[in-house]
Amino acid sequence: MNTNSLRYAGFWRRLASLLLDSIIMAPLLGLVFWGSSQFRLFWLYAFVPNILFVLFYHVYLVKRFGGTPGKLLAGIRIRKVDGGPVGYREAILRHLPEWGLGMLVSIAFIVATLQMTDAEYHSRGLMERHKRMAELAPVWSKPVQWIQNIWIWGELLVLLTNRKRRALHDFIAGTVVVCTDRRSGRIATAPPNIRHLIIGHWLGKSLNDYAGFYTFYADGSVQCEVTGPDGPKKTSGSWNVEGNSILATWDIGDTDTIELVNPEQYRWTNAKNPDAIGLATRR
Repeated sequence: MNTNSLRYAGFWRRLASLLLDSIIMAPLLGLVFWGSSQFRLFWLYAFVPNILFVLFYHVYLVKRFGGTPGKLLAGIRIRKVDGGPVGYREAILRHLPEWGLGMLVSIAFIVATLQMTDAEYHSRGLMERHKRMAELAPVWSKPVQWIQNIWIWGELLVLLTNRKRRALHDFIAGTVVVCTDRRSGRIATAPPNIRHLIIGHWLGKSLNDYAGFYTFYADGSVQCEVTGPDGPKKTSGSWNVEGNSILATWDIGDTDTIELVNPEQYRWTNAKNPDAIGLATRR
């Protein structure tokens, strides 16, 4: 796969997938909140089930389907940097830093609750209980929480400062997050912007002075500006890729087909005017 043509998922799409995952897991989070308030040793009982859930949700589903349910619903997939599907190695490495820090926090909770009695645990309100657990937690728990906060902000900063919108865990695992086509669900590709379009004959006129350019955007929109004897004309629409062709569907109800001839040239045709034909060069 040509990685230059991949449409990389940006901040808002990735944030939407995170929120969707949170909604999906809301019942489970509610169960955790209830269990931790009812049972002093809840974090001890939940330690192994938590590991199994993480392996299923963030490793198996990512390897099997290319993403968590939230990512799939948001129309994005996790891929290797070369565009290939991820394996267990990439899925584990992506989540390992976050999961490792989370496990250390859970262990700190377990150590703290083991030093409390049931009477002390249940006699305190939520805030007082957490304050007491922080006091009883191992000395290394605070640095772990600091590292956790630094990791979260580092993820955001790195994601916003590179062209492929890769977060820290993407660099660790050798992955990227890409968009999928809204209709087919396949990995979406963005064609290179077409710099110059020469239309040999249009609407029955033998003219070589019609020229223009297309601009394709990652959100699936496209704009075209054509200049000719009638003056400049601008048209907007949407695009998608089918095989070696780019289909540009215009808001006026017309469709252009731009078919790849060679790596640097495209053949242009118009649905309403089959006699209109031309060649386009890429930027």
